[in-house]
Amino acid sequence: MESVKNGVLMRLPTGFKFEPKDEELILHYLRNKVMSRPLPSLIIPEFEICKSDPWDLPGDSEKEKYFFSVNEAIYPNGDIPSRSFGYWKATGIDRQIVASEGNEVILGMMKIFVYYRGMFPNGFETDWFMHQYRMPAPSAAADGSAVNPKKKIKLSKSSDNAAAAMNKNWVLSKIYRKKEAKMRGITVESPLTHEPDHQEESSSTSSSNKV
Repeated sequence: MESVKNGVLMRLPTGFKFEPKDEELILHYLRNKVMSRPLPSLIIPEFEICKSDPWDLPGDSEKEKYFFSVNEAIYPNGDIPSRSFGYWKATGIDRQIVASEGNEVILGMMKIFVYYRGMFPNGFETDWFMHQYRMPAPSAAADGSAVNPKKKIKLSKSSDNAAAAMNKNWVLSKIYRKKEAKMRGITVESPLTHEPDHQEESSSTSSSNKV
């Protein structure tokens, strides 16, 4: 796996795997980042992801990439403009990341985006996805606790404090390419898998018959 430090791409030791769960990303990375506390590892760099197309971001394009960034200005519908020729389109509603053990409390929020190539809002969908994690809004309810009346899940006190202490609107983004997805509006033909068309086949057949 590769990482970025001080703008320089770093290659991590062979066999190293970084596969954190949503809860771990928020508890051990995002929360510490917004509270200006030491991180367990410097594997997640700061990078302005909206300056580049996702395939041009540092790191291995075949693996998940993780970045800290200051939350960009967004369109009214939640989409994120890119300074390259494209934009990140929000899909669905925000998801609550809930603690897996102990009392059910909300640790943070996550939204899923799909990258569209072209000018907003008429771009075409690509196979690049982003999970963007952020701290929940401070004092989400009048008493600073209840934020999901259906499940009656409470806001983690430490997450509430972290959100309130933020001097920057830090988010953590996981960007990856969904291999089984197909890009719409684009036809890509590999020269290694090219098959002869019917005219070529018929021409070849007639030639062999003559011989």
